[in-house]
Amino acid sequence: MRFLDIDHVSKDFAGVSVFSDVAFSIAEGEFVTMIGHSGCGKSTLLNIIAGLEQPSAGGVVLSGREITGPGMDRMVVFQNFSLMPWMTVFDNIRLAVRAAHPDWSRRRVAEWVQRYVDMVGLTGAEAKRPAALSGGMRQRVGLASCSTSRSPRSTRSPAASSRTSSSACGRPAVTPCSWSRTMWTKRSCCQTGSRS
Repeated sequence: MRFLDIDHVSKDFAGVSVFSDVAFSIAEGEFVTMIGHSGCGKSTLLNIIAGLEQPSAGGVVLSGREITGPGMDRMVVFQNFSLMPWMTVFDNIRLAVRAAHPDWSRRRVAEWVQRYVDMVGLTGAEAKRPAALSGGMRQRVGLASCSTSRSPRSTRSPAASSRTSSSACGRPAVTPCSWSRTMWTKRSCCQTGSRS
């Protein structure tokens, strides 16, 4: 069953085409990654899927609804770590939980944060600030923050995907590419043109 449809999406910047007529579908639970050189439009397409940018042509449909802007049903772990440098690991993750669940009690928020700290292997590092963490640990803070909202999906930027485990939070990371038009799934490799 189709979960995410990239429907003939094109993107231009100042009259220069970044990619054009990208079209494919992804099933729910399918893990898709993409390989492409710097500047081929991987991050741009992710930003369109996340609702952070608008396509020049075409559209993106998620669960039968067109994406027109950011939403809590799509989370992004940015490749530059996007952590608050003055906050601890625990506080950075708590910020995301509070944004997603403003009505939760302090205790419930703390339990939820600790669950994801443990899940991404940062137990014992809760009181550390980003400057005291390795790049991989910072990325895991971002993954935990993304995952804590209980969003059914998350997207990770291509550089983030190359630095961390592809199944770190157990949710699909969508990084489609318009150059090779080949997507690797956890089941097999397939040509996007042959997908329904």
